[in-house]
Amino acid sequence: MNAVTDILKDSDHLATATVELDRINAELAALFGREPIKLAGGADESRRDPLVVCGLLGGKDVGKSTLVNTLAQKEISVDRDEVGAGTSRPIVYVHRDMVPAARARLGRVDGGLDLQISTHSADGIRNIVLVDLPDFDSDFMRHEAIVKAVVPHLDRVIWVATPRKIADRAWVAFAQDVVKADTNVYFVLNKCDELLADEEDWARPSDADGVERQAEEFCTRQRQWAQRVLAEAGHEMTPSRVFLLAVKYAESSAFIQRVGAIWDDPDWHRYGGDRPVVTAIGRLLENEVKRLRQDVLGPLGADEAAEVKERNLREQIRRNTQRIRQAYEVDHWLGQLQRATAGEHRQAMLNDAFGADYCRAVATALWRTRRSDIELADEVMDVRAGRWPLLRVAYWLSRWVIRRVGRTLAGAVATIS
Repeated sequence: MNAVTDILKDSDHLATATVELDRINAELAALFGREPIKLAGGADESRRDPLVVCGLLGGKDVGKSTLVNTLAQKEISVDRDEVGAGTSRPIVYVHRDMVPAARARLGRVDGGLDLQISTHSADGIRNIVLVDLPDFDSDFMRHEAIVKAVVPHLDRVIWVATPRKIADRAWVAFAQDVVKADTNVYFVLNKCDELLADEEDWARPSDADGVERQAEEFCTRQRQWAQRVLAEAGHEMTPSRVFLLAVKYAESSAFIQRVGAIWDDPDWHRYGGDRPVVTAIGRLLENEVKRLRQDVLGPLGADEAAEVKERNLREQIRRNTQRIRQAYEVDHWLGQLQRATAGEHRQAMLNDAFGADYCRAVATALWRTRRSDIELADEVMDVRAGRWPLLRVAYWLSRWVIRRVGRTLAGAVATIS
């Protein structure tokens, strides 16, 4: 495990880290007599091409298709209002010169993919690819299988949810298996017009600064609420990576009409005093779209693209190391080994393994079967005397005298000591 930690610190070893983890996984599986565990992959393979592939993930009725069209500023995904199958195959928005590279990347998915390609010619983002994926919580099981197969080959992920589905267990559980660096994960809370379903009791400031402040406070509260819900689900997100959108009403003028309809006051006769704040909120949400577009579709140089991928690879190594440690209880067994090698615990470990009286019984048996010094001395003299025939005869004749003298001297020495 220390070797893996060193790999994380030295980028030169990143290329071989996956191989090393696979080897450790296989060796531990063989040691414990079980099948190797499944490790996350894809991050190392993405480094083979210059692309930065960003995927939009979300459940049904969250407005993914509308969002991808808004980001691309052209209709590349048809929004069927989530009726029926919805988006049934990945839709890829890619520079016309990068289509082969995109097909090669996504073609590594087991079983292959039926891709819908939409091209552009904006050279500034020629290495950026946007992928609209099927709904992962759809009733169509094939959709979930496609999403799970594609996710490892993405470099960035945009999670799309709504106020009603932000805590949905389906996406929360799915998100646990998405292995990406935190800096490469974005969260979009779409349909923020629903947050205004109940008219707010605003103070209706008359000055422009007060209106802007009221609108900013509203957006800050909603962002903080989204962060709390995500944190409770196990996903910590920084404010800069949480986006509040209403993409179906992305322009502030459309947002005003939408809120008027929600409040059953399309002409703003009853709630005209709230209109300035709602208009300011619409502008802030419109700016959020621009910020997201810049973050995920903004130009990236070769070094920046490499950094995006390296961060994912480091996270993949970290997560796989964690999976190995947990699956094989590595920390537990390392603790056992440390106990076994520690002097103060050695006797306890022996007692645990063989019983408390085992060592004592063995020592007693050895003591009882040990040969005396006299017997050992006789054996030595027999061997030496055997080399000299005359000496052997003289030794045997005087053997009893030598023994008597030896015992007397040994007793005297023992008494003195």
